[in-house]
Amino acid sequence: TAWRNIWKFKAVSFINIGGLAIGIAAVILIAVYIQSEASYDHFHKNLNSIYRVGFSSGLSDDPANISSEFTAPFSEEAQKQFPEIQNHCRVSGSHEAYATHGEKSIKTSGLKYADESFFRMFTFKMNSGNPETALQNPYSMVLSKSLATKLFGKTEAVGKTVLMDGNTNYLVTGVSEDAPTNSTIKFEAVASISTLYHDSTYYMNWNGGWQYSHYLQ
Repeated sequence: TAWRNIWKFKAVSFINIGGLAIGIAAVILIAVYIQSEASYDHFHKNLNSIYRVGFSSGLSDDPANISSEFTAPFSEEAQKQFPEIQNHCRVSGSHEAYATHGEKSIKTSGLKYADESFFRMFTFKMNSGNPETALQNPYSMVLSKSLATKLFGKTEAVGKTVLMDGNTNYLVTGVSEDAPTNSTIKFEAVASISTLYHDSTYYMNWNGGWQYSHYLQ
């Protein structure tokens, strides 16, 4: 009986069945999207104690400028003044650079600079290297697995040097798994932020350089 009615009233049946199919598909897509959004950063073991700082600045031409980035000294000074803060980590915005080793040169748009606490506060799995000390010294760098494979193939990358933009050598001190797709922080390489204090083109005081996200634990 159902088949006869569908066949007899083709247009109405097509609209009803098509509408039902589209509705079900829409519900599934919305559910998948919500699940994806709700899963962001949940792989971090310290998730419940990590906060990203937000800044609201008042300027004469822009009285309500809200940003998650600020000058470099903030979180260091915050930890000194507030005993509740156990740890802090500054993470720069993403930089474009050419990473060169031997005859291979790979362009990356995911170079970040971060404090040595980066791999202690955040749960990015290290395949090689010590997460406690990997970013301790200037000109040290941790590569993502994908970038390390492009540069070194199956050869161990730790202990090798990578020339960035043809002028600065970085020592590879670790290789980490690629950041998950549901991670707020994504990177192809993380270099020690102490390196920037040796580069006069970067502003690392209170007077400029609004490009660092500050995370407090």
